[in-house]
Amino acid sequence: MDIGKYVSSLDAPAASGIPRATPEEYGGASAAGMGVLAKEALEYDQAFTAQADDVQRAQDVSRLSMDVHKAVADLDNALEERPDWKTHEANWTKGFSKIREQALSGINDPIVKRGALQQLGSIEASGYVRAKARKRQLFVDSSKAGLENTLQDAMEGAAQVKDPAALIALGVGAIRSSVVGGVISAEEGAKTENDFIEGVQVGFAKRDILADPMVYFAKRKTGEYSQVGIGKIDLLDQQAIRQIEHNNRMAEQQVKKAQEKRSAEVLAGVEAGAVDDAALDDAFLGPTRDPNFTPEITPDAYKEGKVKLAARRREGGFRNPGMTNSYKIELSLNPHRYSDQAIVGLSAKGLHPGDVLDLLEYKRGRIDDLQKMPPGASSGMDMIRTAVPRGFMNTMTDKTRAQLIADEQEYIRRVKKDPGRWFEIASDISNRWKTVKNPMGTGAEDLKKALEEAGK
Repeated sequence: MDIGKYVSSLDAPAASGIPRATPEEYGGASAAGMGVLAKEALEYDQAFTAQADDVQRAQDVSRLSMDVHKAVADLDNALEERPDWKTHEANWTKGFSKIREQALSGINDPIVKRGALQQLGSIEASGYVRAKARKRQLFVDSSKAGLENTLQDAMEGAAQVKDPAALIALGVGAIRSSVVGGVISAEEGAKTENDFIEGVQVGFAKRDILADPMVYFAKRKTGEYSQVGIGKIDLLDQQAIRQIEHNNRMAEQQVKKAQEKRSAEVLAGVEAGAVDDAALDDAFLGPTRDPNFTPEITPDAYKEGKVKLAARRREGGFRNPGMTNSYKIELSLNPHRYSDQAIVGLSAKGLHPGDVLDLLEYKRGRIDDLQKMPPGASSGMDMIRTAVPRGFMNTMTDKTRAQLIADEQEYIRRVKKDPGRWFEIASDISNRWKTVKNPMGTGAEDLKKALEEAGK
């Protein structure tokens, strides 16, 4: 079969019969659906973006809020390092201003900034309330501490104050002012007032106990410590009793020490012949033999003195150059002051016979010296004697007595060689005594050393 012929023999299709491609047949419905989805997706994306921005902003504001809270906490802690009610509020306000400034720096989003300002306002408001409350608390604490220190100082200084009523009035006035100022409550003020008055009275009681426990007991009896509780009164009574016992021990020790010192002096006097039986008895038994007399010397010293006096009487006495020189000083100006019989009678008072002979020889020598002196030369002796500082005659040691006698003998010796210069010689010797410093002293100075120091 001829294909070509066959094809050409076929009838052409009618125009109305040509097939048409419709949207339904070629996916139009799907395309329309995709358009809807694209629109929804765009709207969703826009909504998502807007929501994400809101979340981010919320997170930014939340993070800022946390940072500010932390900074405020740091500010509060820093102010607590040196608390001062006078500056606390102002320093907090100044510190928060710096926190606000730092928190808002770098924020460009107006929505975030608006949220940040809202958070900062809330934080500042609550923080400022806390700062004012803390200022008030610091004021109360400071005032309480000041009151406590004032009252404590007053109680501790009670021992140095003469008028307890004035001290109590000052303290009570401070307490009541604190009540009026709201620093402490009325109930707390009443308790503080009672405690303060008790503390002051305790302070005065302790002072009285130290001064004289018996004065404390007398005042206690008259009610001067009426505000002190019974428990503390018992403790004060015990302290007073202990103080009495302590005072008695100290008095006994002082008496013992004084007796030991006086015993040494009396025994030295016995040795030197300056203390006899009567003087020894007076030192131990008292001049009036009063049974309440406190002995000046110890029983052992009294016994030892009696033994030595008895031995001296048996042996004819001890040599006593000190006592002998005392008599010589008196005889140097007036050799007729003591008769020979009176000088001999000194042996009965314990002066050694050798010292008695020495005095008799000295007396005769002085009489001879005065008789041979040129007219007026005896006045030189008066010049030397008057040059001796007043009172020194009674405090001289054995060495100073010997030095005075030696000076007087030097005067006599030099005048014998050069009678016409007696005044000059007397002036030379008397000037030595005028330059002696602190002549009263203890009576134990070495006159020769004193004269050397004075430039003899």
